[in-house]
Amino acid sequence: MAAPTAHCRAVPFTAAEDATILQLRAAGQTWLKIAEALRRPRSSVANRGRRLGATVAPPALTDASQRHQRVRFSPAEDTFILQRRAAGNTYGEIARALQCSTSAIGDRARLLAPPGSQPVAQSQAVQAAKRPRSDPLGGEVLCLGGCGRKWLSPDRMRIRICPQCKQLQSRGGSGIPEAHLTIG
Repeated sequence: MAAPTAHCRAVPFTAAEDATILQLRAAGQTWLKIAEALRRPRSSVANRGRRLGATVAPPALTDASQRHQRVRFSPAEDTFILQRRAAGNTYGEIARALQCSTSAIGDRARLLAPPGSQPVAQSQAVQAAKRPRSDPLGGEVLCLGGCGRKWLSPDRMRIRICPQCKQLQSRGGSGIPEAHLTIG
C-alpha cells in the first residue's frame, strides 16, 4: 500500500499554532493573513480558529465584503423603519435611505412587526402601477389551424383553431381552405 501524499494528510495544529491563531485574530488580523503566517490553507486556519473560539476581528478587517458586515440595526434605525413602513414606503425606498439591502429591511420590518399583525399597505405608487388583468376567457385570436384569420374564441387560452379549419381537419383536409393556397 502506497503512503498518502502530503496534500491528503491532515497535519494537526500545534499548541504554538493555536496560540498564534488566537493572538493574531484578537489583534484584528484576517484569516488569510494568519494562514499566510502559519503557511497553512486559509480554510483550515479559519475552521481551527472558530473551534478555538477566536474572537472576531473588527468589521473593517474581516475577509467578508463591506455590504455583509451589517449585523445589527440601532434603535433609531428600527424606529425609522417602522415609521417609514407606516407611511407606506417600500422596502427599497427605506433601504436606499439607510444604505443597506432591500432584503435586510424586509426581514427587519417583519421581525419588528407585532405577532399576528397584517403587513403595512403598499405605497400609492406601487398600487397605481398594478394593472388589472384582462379576462382570460373569450376574445379575438389568430387561427392556428392554417387559415390565419382572426376569430372570436369562447376560450382564447385553449381554443385556437377556428370552426372552419376544425371542420376541414375532421374531414381529412389540411385545414387550409383552397382559396388561401397559392401555387407559385
